[in-house]
Amino acid sequence: MRCFELVHSDVWGPTIESFDGYKYFVTFINDFSRVTWIYLLKFKSEVVDVFKDFHTLVINQFSTKLKILRSDNGTEYMSQKMIQYLASHGILHQSSCVGTPQQNGVAERKNRDLLEKTRALMIQMHFPKTFWSQGVLSAAYIINRLPSRVLFFKSPLEVLQKQSPDVSHLRVFGCICFVHIQASNRDKLDARAAKCIFLGYSSTKKGYKCYHPHSQKLFISRDVQFEETIPYYCEINQQTSLKDIFSLPYPAPADTVSPSVLPPTTSNTPSSTTDEPSGTESFGQIISESEKDHEHSEPNANPGSSIPVSTTGPPSSTRVANPIMANPEGDSLNKQSELETHVIPLPQTRKNPVRNHAPPIKMQDFVTFTARHPISNSLTYKQLSPDHTTYLSAISNVREPQNF
Repeated sequence: MRCFELVHSDVWGPTIESFDGYKYFVTFINDFSRVTWIYLLKFKSEVVDVFKDFHTLVINQFSTKLKILRSDNGTEYMSQKMIQYLASHGILHQSSCVGTPQQNGVAERKNRDLLEKTRALMIQMHFPKTFWSQGVLSAAYIINRLPSRVLFFKSPLEVLQKQSPDVSHLRVFGCICFVHIQASNRDKLDARAAKCIFLGYSSTKKGYKCYHPHSQKLFISRDVQFEETIPYYCEINQQTSLKDIFSLPYPAPADTVSPSVLPPTTSNTPSSTTDEPSGTESFGQIISESEKDHEHSEPNANPGSSIPVSTTGPPSSTRVANPIMANPEGDSLNKQSELETHVIPLPQTRKNPVRNHAPPIKMQDFVTFTARHPISNSLTYKQLSPDHTTYLSAISNVREPQNF
């Protein structure tokens, strides 16, 4: 079979809308060289127009004719416009049977390969899903330059062009890149480069596609510096994000608590004459004890010890108190009001709901009957010898194990 005598095609989608407005993509695979052409679509109805462009490209660039198109029974391939175009150019349309996608296995397997490589590129660099359109284009660009076992470890482009493709320009997808800003577009005090995201390679220009998130513009430039080891989207700490959303059971550390929630404190330095709090005092200590233990320790308190925590609140709650030393030389102890108690509720342990234990479903229709003539009415041990009676008693005392 010669090149482009048989072309496989399939449409993938719909999925979430990409940042550039696409929801589908269609693939055209040359059966001879396995080179893949991929086109992004906003609607499935665009398949006919895209196929016309692909057919014209094959005729002009490779000076050959397309003879067979193999696809599934999708409405985009069975429409009247597609049927009329194929018939007018003498192209045979082979479609798979209903519910038999394996008859279009080359295109289906190619879609799987594209999505696997796209997923690997995006997950490695922590990319949002909205960039899937540029990810799948980059995956197809790389696949066409990778050796294939089907082609005896030659790349698809090598089979098509009869020469090895150049791969020295390949870069890490999704890394940080700096695009040079032309002198006509900047002032003397402006930055000479813009920090962008590398999104792939251009098919019509000898340059790299770079996306600027702040201006939401896509640039194609050849003056680009890459930081291939640094992704633009850093990995998000899951615990940090949960703490921002749920305050419990992740209590904030002591150094991050705002001063408005701290208990009132006074300086514990004897030489201090003002009531301003010291700048080096700590947030406090966590005291968790029962009412009985607290009442037991209350009679031993003295004016020189820490002021005890109020016993108001449930016994199981955790209280935060800041110890304040009394100053025996002044009247600050008499003027000091009752220490406000700040109660921080403990994280509640999740309890599963109580389950109503019921007999198995298979035993619902099982009915037990009481014996009409119990065996105890006709069986007696009175006629047995003493030795047999002792033996039967010993057997009855042996307990059968319930588990093994």
